[in-house]
Amino acid sequence: DGIIGLLDVPNTFLDPDRMKAGLLWFARGFVEYQFPNNAKLANAEITELEVVMELSSEVPGTSADWPSDITLAINGIDVGTWTSPGDFGDKRGVFTPSWWKLKGSQYGKLKNWRISTDGTYVDGVRISETSLA
Repeated sequence: DGIIGLLDVPNTFLDPDRMKAGLLWFARGFVEYQFPNNAKLANAEITELEVVMELSSEVPGTSADWPSDITLAINGIDVGTWTSPGDFGDKRGVFTPSWWKLKGSQYGKLKNWRISTDGTYVDGVRISETSLA
């Protein structure tokens, strides 16, 4: 357990050990995950998609007052944006690895994104009209 690859080197994202990552941070950019759509093979209808993530802002050091917009996109379509209030380092997070330094980000806010046939919701609050078609 520990840091994968080298700090602040983008090519680390190509390291095969990235699949074991329990923590990810960067100052700007995006992360892309690809999932198979087995519903097509099963001839099943998708009525809802749910994504749960622990998110926070990123700032050198930490600052609980450091708003950052975080946008979720599905198949290249922005479904909504949530603003993280800050980068939290006041205490060790519940899931923060034991090897992680205490002077940096420690935890985020657990956010539940749900895209259904009638819109997109974050933590049960409708944030956009973007829906599953």
